[in-house]
Order: sequence, then C-alpha cells, then structure tokens
Amino acid sequence: MRSFTGSLSEVVQSTRDFVLQGDFLNGLSQELIFAIRLALEEAVTNAHRHGHGGDPDRPISIAFSRHGDDLILEVADTGDGFDPGSVPDPRSPEGIERSSGRGLLLIRAFMHHVEHLDAGRRIRMRRCLEPARSS
Repeated sequence: MRSFTGSLSEVVQSTRDFVLQGDFLNGLSQELIFAIRLALEEAVTNAHRHGHGGDPDRPISIAFSRHGDDLILEVADTGDGFDPGSVPDPRSPEGIERSSGRGLLLIRAFMHHVEHLDAGRRIRMRRCLEPARSS
C-alpha cells in the first residue's frame, strides 16, 4: 500500500504510475489496461474531490494485488465517507442534471465487483483478467 498527496493531476499520475507499471500487467490487452486505468483514475478523482474536498495535503492510499486471474484495487481517503446508494444514477431523471455520479457508473461498468467499505471512505474493485470462457 502506498499513499499519495498533491494536486488532483499529481495524485492521478502517481497512482497510475504505481499500479500500471507493475510487471503483472504484462501480456494484458490494451482494452483491459484501459479499463483498469479508467476505474483507478475515477476512484482516485472521487477520493480527492469528494472525500478530501480537493485538499492536496490529505493522503489517498492505494493498494493492489493479483490473486490468480483477479486484480484487486483499493483506493482509500480520510474524508467523512458517503453512502453510495444515495448517489443518483446519472442516467435517471434526477441524476441527469447532476455533475457527479458518472465516475461510479464508469467504475461499475469496467470492474467486475465493486465494494464500498469503511463508511464509503474505501472502494475495493475486482477485475477478472481472463476472458470469460464459453461452454
């Protein structure tokens, strides 16, 4: 696990470098690496903007591991937390006018399993790295 501070662009770049330059991503398709990168960047952006209110001095922690064909990414902030169920679907009538909520939608679209832990201060995302096998 590593922690990063700084402006939003600095934290996004640092976390991207930390996770995506690992050897365990060798051999993955560009589409899969894009999905992982996008979900990570959205989670870090949410932590920085919403969890920390843009405060560059508050740390965002990143952890990742690979278990067989599964990649697990965790992003944690030190904010007050939130209830992910209270964020309207940005495709719904009440969510379409909001400027937020799209990051969670993208994370859920690109990852196979998403959990919000520690009262919404930590997100755990799982992505299967192998294509689904057909029977």
